[in-house]
Amino acid sequence: MGGNSKSFPEVLARANRRLKAALGYEIVELVPKAEREKNLLGAVARGDDDVRKKASTKQYIVRSILEPELIQLACMPDREIQEQEEEDLIIENARPSGSILAWQTSDQVPAYGVLCVILSLILVNGKTLPEPRLRSYLKKLRLLGSTGIEVGISTAAKTIPLDTYLTTLIRQGYLDRVRVGNTTGQKTAKRGRSGVSKENPEEAADFEWRWGERAHAEISEESSRDFIVSFMTERSQSEDNGESEQVKKARLEKIEKQFRRGVERAAQTPLTGITSNEAPQDLV
Repeated sequence: MGGNSKSFPEVLARANRRLKAALGYEIVELVPKAEREKNLLGAVARGDDDVRKKASTKQYIVRSILEPELIQLACMPDREIQEQEEEDLIIENARPSGSILAWQTSDQVPAYGVLCVILSLILVNGKTLPEPRLRSYLKKLRLLGSTGIEVGISTAAKTIPLDTYLTTLIRQGYLDRVRVGNTTGQKTAKRGRSGVSKENPEEAADFEWRWGERAHAEISEESSRDFIVSFMTERSQSEDNGESEQVKKARLEKIEKQFRRGVERAAQTPLTGITSNEAPQDLV
């Protein structure tokens, strides 16, 4: 760009066109902290003008733009792929998935599941969750600060303590841990520095957990709601009351609608979709 920062939007747009066409990815700027703070008050969903004013964060991530339906198809097992994986197997005790997307060798699925649970707990507690309450919920799930979290077979360490994992999530921008009464939303665990550690109950009560900027940009509150609804209605789907398919379908739709309404009410403010501090559409 030759030092001309005004050329950056055009360069970014061209890079995104190539990324989307070749790999199904895009580069997006994270939403400013002020906008995320006002989301807690429901200002974003109402379309307040002062929230819509764009302020550059100069923080970017690469995220997938693949459609969920395409990902679902790519996860379906294929006999030929599974046979080839078995021939090429180099990791002991690994289980070939037989699909194009081999989650078990490339993604930290168990750790990601813990993140989704924590984000869901925060969402249904009004989008902010006091530290003692989060610890209480996690304890009921047998997740203590010292509990080992599986972070994938592709890393050197197979498990890390929960507290270490929470610190990592803060540094990566998936979670915010803020001091109660801190209206600026300043993180207490700065990336690359201090993180979550064992504290006495009085100190822990001074903190609360919120969604981080990357969670909003990669997961979204609406997707978290769908995750909760899917999980809660799964048991109802397996019930067999001698109903006809039509009656069962109507019953499940009613249950799903009730859970969706319950999650949205518990969140206290309107839910948001995938967010980003996007460039003007004519450049993309």
